[in-house]
Amino acid sequence: MNTSLLRLPFLLSATYGVHKSMTPPHLAPAEERLPIKGPDIERAAPAFAIFTKVTFYLLCATETLAILSANDLLPIRYVPLHLMPSLNLPLRLTKPYLFFWSCTILGSSLRMCCYRIMSSFFTFELSIRKDHKLITQGPYSIVRHPSYVGAMLCGIGAVGSHLSRGSWLSNWINITPVGWLSAWTFTMALIRIALVPRMNKEDKMLKDAFGKEWEDWAQRVPYRLIPWVY
Repeated sequence: MNTSLLRLPFLLSATYGVHKSMTPPHLAPAEERLPIKGPDIERAAPAFAIFTKVTFYLLCATETLAILSANDLLPIRYVPLHLMPSLNLPLRLTKPYLFFWSCTILGSSLRMCCYRIMSSFFTFELSIRKDHKLITQGPYSIVRHPSYVGAMLCGIGAVGSHLSRGSWLSNWINITPVGWLSAWTFTMALIRIALVPRMNKEDKMLKDAFGKEWEDWAQRVPYRLIPWVY
């Protein structure tokens, strides 16, 4: 058996993690949403979530086809030759891949934990729901924005797993150190641009809605993402 077949459960579980992390558990009615004013990155958020999911669906489907073909489990004629990995760069499990896969699973699990704890109060839109309550237990007793920690871990893990040696994408484009650095610079810049303004707005929205209750919580939990760091 070609060892590439061992990648399948990791590949499928990571893609499921990305799907859950980028799919809103609840939708807020328009009247409960914080108004978006002017050219705001929030306007692009729904389209970006869909684009991200579709990208990873396609990567998963392509690598799955390549793995099945490499193991003679799929007629080769159904897979374009230019999508097949080079014999010199076989699809395989590597330590970097397993590390990034672990980040993806840990991040998506944390995010789904936040979904469960916040229940209907968790929406991708900034909103104050009817009968909204300030959630301060579970991971919210450690940092104020644990779901964003989960999203970052999941995103970094998903990107890293597809760019690590042994993956279909990395082998197909034969990524160089410069390409690796460029991809990571773009990923981290995107996280910075998207999350910091979002956290500022969310903190202000909750402070305005809950007043002293939020201030007491912020005093008990002063860190946004990483205890004793940020």
